[in-house]
Amino acid sequence: MTLILGIICKDGLVMASDTQSEFERGSPIKRINTEKLRILNNKIVIGGAGINALIDKAIRKIEEEYNLMLQNGYDDLRILIEGEDNTPEKEKTINGAEYIISEIHKIYNVQRPTFIYGSPTAEESFDFYLMIGGFSYFNGIKKPDLYILYENGISEPMKDYATIGSGSAYAEYLLEKYYDNNITTDQAIKLAIFTISEAQKMDPNVGGKINIIKITNDNTQIIDQKIVENIQNEIDEKLNSIEKILKDYFTSIKKIG
Repeated sequence: MTLILGIICKDGLVMASDTQSEFERGSPIKRINTEKLRILNNKIVIGGAGINALIDKAIRKIEEEYNLMLQNGYDDLRILIEGEDNTPEKEKTINGAEYIISEIHKIYNVQRPTFIYGSPTAEESFDFYLMIGGFSYFNGIKKPDLYILYENGISEPMKDYATIGSGSAYAEYLLEKYYDNNITTDQAIKLAIFTISEAQKMDPNVGGKINIIKITNDNTQIIDQKIVENIQNEIDEKLNSIEKILKDYFTSIKKIG
């Protein structure tokens, strides 16, 4: 149970998450200090929703492949996602995130239940999703890029923003209302904080502090919690004013028609 979102901006990307996690260990366990976003080589940010053990496996293997990419002269998110065969210039084949996740899916959702029960069963399906943000080359120009990867290894490139986790429905509604194609990373930070804060009010499975990472062509920046809290307070003040105006409007209606 979680909420992770990514916003493509004209000068980079912003990725954000809540920090509440829930899992079963004989009884339901809840933690509110889970770090859900991982930075790879100060250039790529990756996060996941679903079964934590499989998310950790996937991220660890993707990070290994990304380090291999860098050693072989690659620095392109699209290649990390899709992979690339070896060429005369590049001796090593890159197994992309799609391949890595499909292999994890095959082992845990196909081979394992088949071995235990004789065939794959829906009851034994372990769901997880990843979101990866960074930069890719488009016709020789490096631009911000964002993907969702599904448990079966299929990737979906996103054109504007993306959400995963239990709070996605609330987040999608708010992002659809307030996202703008010309949004900057600084503006997107405020939008991300607002979106997750509002989702926390509706979804009991979204909670804890809000983590924000800004991704530019040069590096990644973790936004300090004091800055996040200050922005959150500013947003709350504006929302209180708007809610008072609406309340006054609704209560002033005497007769319609």
